Amino acid sequence: MRILHYVTNFLHLTETFIYNEVIGLDKIQEVEVVCINRLNPERFPFGRLRQLRYPQIPGKGILRLELEKRDLALISYRNHIFSNDINQAVRDFNPDIIHCHFGYEAARFLENFTRTDIPVFISFHGNDASERLRSTVYCRRLAPLLTRPNVYAIFVSKFLHSQFIKKIAAPRYFILYYGINLNQFERKKSAPPPQPFTFLQVSSFREKKGHVYTVRAFKKMLDAHPDARCKLILAGDGPLLNDIKQLCQSLGIAHLVEFPGFVSSAQARDLMEDAHAFLHHSITAANGDTEGMPNAIMEAMAMELPVISTYHSGIPELVEDGVNGFLVQEKDVAHYADRMSAIISWPLLPANRAKIMDICEIGGHARQLSQIYETVNSEQ
Repeated sequence: MRILHYVTNFLHLTETFIYNEVIGLDKIQEVEVVCINRLNPERFPFGRLRQLRYPQIPGKGILRLELEKRDLALISYRNHIFSNDINQAVRDFNPDIIHCHFGYEAARFLENFTRTDIPVFISFHGNDASERLRSTVYCRRLAPLLTRPNVYAIFVSKFLHSQFIKKIAAPRYFILYYGINLNQFERKKSAPPPQPFTFLQVSSFREKKGHVYTVRAFKKMLDAHPDARCKLILAGDGPLLNDIKQLCQSLGIAHLVEFPGFVSSAQARDLMEDAHAFLHHSITAANGDTEGMPNAIMEAMAMELPVISTYHSGIPELVEDGVNGFLVQEKDVAHYADRMSAIISWPLLPANRAKIMDICEIGGHARQLSQIYETVNSEQ
């Protein structure tokens, strides 16, 4: 089958989940990517890629987003040049399937591509099925597109789907977890260095990642066990990085918290190799933004790490409390600190890797997605 993937920006550094899908699928299908902006080609190389033109009046995109956030107006994405480029790309590649990523970007594509003879899939990844749903303008834009007979939704967790359909009907949908490369996330050492006990989080520094609660729980755990030899590594970059560094200073634990900055997948794997437990205290942000299914948790489980996370979005579909690690309620610092103390006695968990191999391995993901494509294509 020929699959045309549309991503407005291919790709932001934190969007490895899209790259994994494209690369995995490309091994068993013929895949071409179309995008408006080509980003980070050295990190995300892909040969069959075409850039589309989307010229617009300077500031119009920002105005559209602000008006949408304020529920003031719906400004069309219609663009004659963009529409022509899309249709030319479709004629040239002649895809059996078109696959768009993120609801708001799929709207841009579908408002400029009105053919109904090719199945179009929309993958919803997180804020496009949570925060954005607070905007009635966004819902008004997206709802009619999902009623088209050739449009299908894909959600990365059951929870994300359950939240989405409270605002927008999705008459044709599938649940499909992300796929990760297990060869890339495989232990080389039998165990990490015994001390200090290392807690690790790898994520962008944004509100929904819950760093504030991780740091406060780490401090509380240290206060309860002053003789414990522990450290915390918070890898990643983002708008709240400096705030978290300052919090560590104010709590007097800066000497026990490391900030290596943005890390590549290979660097993340190396950090996981030397860590003892993985943390990811996901929360619902003030603006309603939630996770879909954090790839970093899957990668950590593939590295056999026990996980401490939250009852948030699709995470409980992956992490079973007391089995794969621990789950706590969002923002419950006391319980979080207690679970940090408890997990110090846990060994590595080969069962965590087995679970990821069963439901999130990249090859299996690509085969499941191909089966979805083939099922839908046969019905057209």
